[in-house]
Amino acid sequence: MMWNYGAGFDYGFFPLLWNVLWIVVVIWIFTRIFRRHPMLRDRTPEEILHERFAKGEIDEAEYKKRLEVLKKHTK
Repeated sequence: MMWNYGAGFDYGFFPLLWNVLWIVVVIWIFTRIFRRHPMLRDRTPEEILHERFAKGEIDEAEYKKRLEVLKKHTK
């Protein structure tokens, strides 16, 4: 005599469970990558200003003037 417990349950639920698990893992990996990569996340205005100063697009006087304006408006 052969017992066949839960045959319908096993074939429908567990593949669905594995698919949901893999989707969660992939979403978690992508969110970790996007949070760490500086080009893929939103930058603050101060970071953008600092990058422009570092590239030489603006001089020190312009950098300090714009930084003061940013600090005044963020408080």
